[in-house]
Amino acid sequence: MAWKFGARNPGPEPDPVELRVREQLATNKSTPLETLDELSSDPDHGVRMRVAANPSTPARRLSELSTDGDLNVRWAVARNLSTPVDALHKLSADADADVRQGVAGNGSASASTLRELCTDPDDRVRLYVAANWSTPVETLERLRTDRDDKVRCAVVRNTPRRSWLTRLSADPSAKVRSQVASCLRREEEDLLVRLSADPSAEVRCSVASNWSTPVETLKKLNTDPDREVYSAAYRSAQGLGVSVQNWQFWQ
Repeated sequence: MAWKFGARNPGPEPDPVELRVREQLATNKSTPLETLDELSSDPDHGVRMRVAANPSTPARRLSELSTDGDLNVRWAVARNLSTPVDALHKLSADADADVRQGVAGNGSASASTLRELCTDPDDRVRLYVAANWSTPVETLERLRTDRDDKVRCAVVRNTPRRSWLTRLSADPSAKVRSQVASCLRREEEDLLVRLSADPSAEVRCSVASNWSTPVETLKKLNTDPDREVYSAAYRSAQGLGVSVQNWQFWQ
């Protein structure tokens, strides 16, 4: 596991061979629980971080490590799917945004924890909540109108509901509308047809790349002034088995 934040331990360097053995034991999922117990209080931050990231580490040790003074250790606990729900909830209030981000992306986090994190001041934390498959629908509904377009894009990818896609297809951000165009299915072709006339080439290219787009719309997009758009329409039609004779394609 990579060292994420800052420097390693202060003071004299430990014996490198012995340290490497402890790191390997701390990382191995098959390490006996009693050994992981012992390593959870290792003086080396890197060893404790590896124990904190190990899914086999006992829950009680993960709870203890969630209050570790080292940021790397708490970050690893926050990302571990085996971390108890109550420990994750406490870490969601950590002063460091990277730790809160780890909780926000953890599929084991409770609905109440994710609900609180959806109003976090850090955009990255809210992005991870929006992308988390455990985030409840009502929390995603709040994030659907988030100020950050990357968060709104993540909502589209996570739960592409028809009513949300309809609203987000008119989002002021071309990135969001493009994400909607990429997620639409054949039964939502009316939205694809509407987005095919979007003023943004990025959005039209997403429509042209979507194999659910009606062939007539692809044919129209093949006359688009943007070469990326008309080439995407060509490739989609070709992939659908449509005759593309006389269609334009930029190489």
